[in-house]
Amino acid sequence: MKFETINQTESVLPEDGLQDVLDRCVDFFSAEGVMGADQSQCSIYLVFVEKLKMQELNLQFRNMDKPTDVLSFAPSEPEFLGELVFCIDVLKLQAMENNHSIRNEFIYLLIHGLLHLLGYDHENDDDQAKEMLELQDNLFEIVRE
Repeated sequence: MKFETINQTESVLPEDGLQDVLDRCVDFFSAEGVMGADQSQCSIYLVFVEKLKMQELNLQFRNMDKPTDVLSFAPSEPEFLGELVFCIDVLKLQAMENNHSIRNEFIYLLIHGLLHLLGYDHENDDDQAKEMLELQDNLFEIVRE
């Protein structure tokens, strides 16, 4: 899986080794039957925004007037899996709250966002939420630093 990052913040991004993390995610998702071969060849956009921009996006697309950690957007082109938008401010705060490095918090949210792009929904389906969380936690244990 290829990726492109778009940094709309002044923060330095945790990009070192990201291709390896994505490759390991693809391998895991493929082995679990979560991702098809065609999806594993897709590219994704990883966008990083500040708190105010994320709040605007969350209000516009989810009708929630607060910033969130990650939003996922379906692909607009067939060769893309989609777009993940991360709020760097929320990511840093959650890293402190969860006693994670910023990099590990980013990896956790990346996995979460990828599962959304693969069709998982934790808000409207309790069974799928349980499966999603289990996949997310299992993969995080494999790829975390």
